[in-house]
Amino acid sequence: MSEYEALHAIFKMVRKGIKDSGCSRAIMVAHNATFDHSFMMAAAERASLKRNPFHPFVTFDTAALSGLALGQTVLSKACLAAGYGV
Repeated sequence: MSEYEALHAIFKMVRKGIKDSGCSRAIMVAHNATFDHSFMMAAAERASLKRNPFHPFVTFDTAALSGLALGQTVLSKACLAAGYGV
């Protein structure tokens, strides 16, 4: 499967979720979201996909949120601090 085909399939699923939720854009939620978001944006540009469903700059970074809420930014440590075994 090409990068274009993979992204097209992913974006189609994301757009369906957006439509079903009555939203206009998807917000990426990820641990170290800036990295994942920039990777996704670059891949979409490389594949010449014009209908990128993700907001161009807004993300929720769970590394920052877990640092604030749990005092841990490393995912495995944050999970342990939250009471989830890893």
